[in-house]
Amino acid sequence: MSERRYDAIIIGGGPAGATAALAMAQAGLDVVIVDRSSFPRFRIGESLVPKVVEMLKDLGVADLVDRVVHVPKRGVEIGFGSEPGEQLDIAFANSLRDDVPRAFNAERGSLDHMLLKAAIDAGVEFKQGFLVKQIKRLEDKDVMVVSSDGDQVSGDFLIDASGQATVVGRHLGIREMHPTLRSVSYFSHFQGVKRLSGDRIGDPSVIMCDEGWFWIIPIDEETTSVGVVFNETIARTIAVPADQRLQWALERCPLMVDRMTGARGPDHNEVVADFSYQCRPVAGPGYFLIGDAAAFVDPVFSTGVMLGMD
Repeated sequence: MSERRYDAIIIGGGPAGATAALAMAQAGLDVVIVDRSSFPRFRIGESLVPKVVEMLKDLGVADLVDRVVHVPKRGVEIGFGSEPGEQLDIAFANSLRDDVPRAFNAERGSLDHMLLKAAIDAGVEFKQGFLVKQIKRLEDKDVMVVSSDGDQVSGDFLIDASGQATVVGRHLGIREMHPTLRSVSYFSHFQGVKRLSGDRIGDPSVIMCDEGWFWIIPIDEETTSVGVVFNETIARTIAVPADQRLQWALERCPLMVDRMTGARGPDHNEVVADFSYQCRPVAGPGYFLIGDAAAFVDPVFSTGVMLGMD
């Protein structure tokens, strides 16, 4: 029996990989996604921009968002944390493009799983727990990846949507770190965080502080994602354990102290190092790099999701 060959192999089942797979399946191509993770899995980046709503409509899956717990939003709050006073309110309807005046926040595990399932329902094959150990061949019309278990998958083209793992970028040695854009984020999910009122209740907040900036993102009726981003140089000067730095930062910011009054959550935070990089070129013989696999810059409003899906 001959080995099955695919029109395209996609590494990574996140928003970038699932969107590419769904679009190709809708065009009649035979596609497989390989991913080391099981879904749903946790990710930060819960604040989606209006362009994502537009792309979901184009893919024909916008109605599926209703099955995912989400919070509608009509804009964003931006300001300084030095005092709890009124901050700048920016409505999407007042932007240069006012045709998509609303977007939404959602827990990424559920949203990403929804997109992946839509691709699978469209005929995309999904190989879960497939950790790419080797790219054995990488030429136009002839690519092959090998898993840590020795499974082989071959096809015509390879699309790297592996996010910050940048599987193809590392394989080719084309990943270049930015010399100064090196950030670290500390975050947790909380209940009872004070939110904005009226039609702004779902709007996320970006609050600047002396050391960096905070995010506040409502992701369901009770849960709010709260985090802070520091430059790596500043992070190294903070004399508290890494899993306690969010609380350290919250206590130093008057506006955040106000917003967190009565909030309930874990006694420690998660940590992610968001070091910026790019891979050049982003396409070559047998491969394409998309989303964070191509480049990463510390995002605001989860623009990385939008860029990966576009």
